[in-house]
Amino acid sequence: MSKKILLIIGLVATSQIATAALWKVFTTASSIDSTHLDGSQVIAIEFDNDGSVWMGTTSYGILHFKPWNYQWNRYNDTTTNFQLPFSEVRAIALDNDGSKWFGTKAGLIHRVGDDFTVHTTSNSTLPSNKINVLRKASDGTIWVGTDNGIMKISGGQWTTINTGNSGLPDNNISSLEFSGTNAWIGTYNKGIVRFDGTNYTAFNVSTGDFYSNQIYSIGIYGDAVLARVAEHISLYQNGVWDTISTDTNIIGLPNIYNRRIVVDQSGNFWTEHGGVGLQSFNSGIFTLYTFDNSGLGDARVFCINVDNHNTVWIGNNGGKLSLFNPAGIPQFVQGIEDDSKLIKANIFPNPITDLLNIEVPPETTISVYDAYGKLISQSQDKTQNTADWKQGVYFIEVEKGELRSRKKFVKI
Repeated sequence: MSKKILLIIGLVATSQIATAALWKVFTTASSIDSTHLDGSQVIAIEFDNDGSVWMGTTSYGILHFKPWNYQWNRYNDTTTNFQLPFSEVRAIALDNDGSKWFGTKAGLIHRVGDDFTVHTTSNSTLPSNKINVLRKASDGTIWVGTDNGIMKISGGQWTTINTGNSGLPDNNISSLEFSGTNAWIGTYNKGIVRFDGTNYTAFNVSTGDFYSNQIYSIGIYGDAVLARVAEHISLYQNGVWDTISTDTNIIGLPNIYNRRIVVDQSGNFWTEHGGVGLQSFNSGIFTLYTFDNSGLGDARVFCINVDNHNTVWIGNNGGKLSLFNPAGIPQFVQGIEDDSKLIKANIFPNPITDLLNIEVPPETTISVYDAYGKLISQSQDKTQNTADWKQGVYFIEVEKGELRSRKKFVKI
């Protein structure tokens, strides 16, 4: 472990961080349709290819949010035809085949189409029913981190990795991240191990890399690896770990649910800040976002992820879900707070190959965005020629005065 200590904390004033236009907070009553949060905390967030958002909660199962029409769906014992093994859904991974994996304390849920299957130690080779973390590797393999080792799932094959058959130092897995062919595995008791497909390289107290062997979360950007090591944060670059913050009064102990450090398109690392708020790290500088100096919904942060629009999604205490984008929240995620302000709109055909027809009242402004939130066109033309557009998901926002509506379509 290098002796160099970096500690640069930016406590930014309200006027310097984010105005209300850059933040949005969802609560039970903040949209046309109920968010179904109902005070339950969002503790896992993943983004589907169609632009929708999957969330795991502490007590209400699985949530599925479609930003383009503000539709919220809940999947739990009362809304599905299967018995949810545990109401707390703490991990999510989206498979390349379109299926979804959800981790709970009582088993692994696999959703294929509209069908759910629960895998446990009783009906599968799962090493434990307690799922701590789910991640998809670069090759599409689903890695399941439990308190009794790792299960790799690929092409219907289930492979167990544990201390007995590998160089894994501890079976209690806290975090998993991937960089190329390297898997970075965090454990609760024995530090971090890097697996390159053949060899395991350990980083811990004994190797002189960390002050503690408790790893809570890992994030990767290029060749840089950031890790929450107990109440500290350590950075790995050029083959060396540096502790970049050691003041427990500033960093604080991490939230037990937050098992991931995410990175946005600008190379900012995002992590929670020990019950104080949200923090980003870039080029040796931490920036702290609190309830008092920003639009953050609550000081306690349970999970974080970043979507393709570079919007940071934050699961907060009190059943709140905060969104932050330094360039502004995309229009189709802004929300329409009052259903009396909805405008009647219809689009056809969908999917499309060339001409898209839009039925709206006269003098309605029609804005089209791609899946990354980029404005493609804006006019009052009710027929859009999409022949030269790339295949993929698009969103339409129609607006006339205070009336608005949103639609999604697919170009094939």
